[in-house]
Amino acid sequence: MRSGAWLYPNGDLANTRDATGSTISAANVSRLSPAWTFKLSGKAAVGVRPYGSLTSNPIVENGVVYVQDLDSNIYALSLATGELEWEYRCNQPEKSGPGRNGVAVAEGKVYGLTPTAA
Repeated sequence: MRSGAWLYPNGDLANTRDATGSTISAANVSRLSPAWTFKLSGKAAVGVRPYGSLTSNPIVENGVVYVQDLDSNIYALSLATGELEWEYRCNQPEKSGPGRNGVAVAEGKVYGLTPTAA
């Protein structure tokens, strides 16, 4: 896997969560701080217990972070700055519980799962 790419939930198909080439270590972890933040919106459907507004692991490819919120909206953010590059609004609330939505990136296309056809 290329350094800086995070194409699958938990990093790779083996779920190693290993960030190849990372400079984070036990010696410097206490001095880390957020590089940027991005506020997600979205609400779970009635009866679904949400755990915040993030329903999937972010995917990173070619300097872009892709993430999906509880309304199935997809956001593309700059890895360097956190600035919004584009968004795709589905406005389809998560109905099955947190963790089912998510995005995938393949051959220059972004795929997202929604509770209904978008």
